[in-house]
Amino acid sequence: MKYLKFLLSGIMLGIVSVFLLAVDPTGAASLIAMVCALVVFVIGLLMGKDDEPEKDENLPQRTCPNCHKKHDFDYPKCPFCGHDY
Repeated sequence: MKYLKFLLSGIMLGIVSVFLLAVDPTGAASLIAMVCALVVFVIGLLMGKDDEPEKDENLPQRTCPNCHKKHDFDYPKCPFCGHDY
């Protein structure tokens, strides 16, 4: 969710830079606002990739004797076929 704040902030800064450009086309404030908008937007995009939950591949696995699918060891039943252990 944190990346959404960066994306929206980047969009807002982009809008502000367009208004600054309309008010003073030769001013440096609009250029600075555009650069800041791009930086904040790119940070939001990069943070969005890391927001996915991590899967721990090192959890102990068990193979179901009924359907032969692997699942976490701590399940009392197979989540695929319902086999009781």
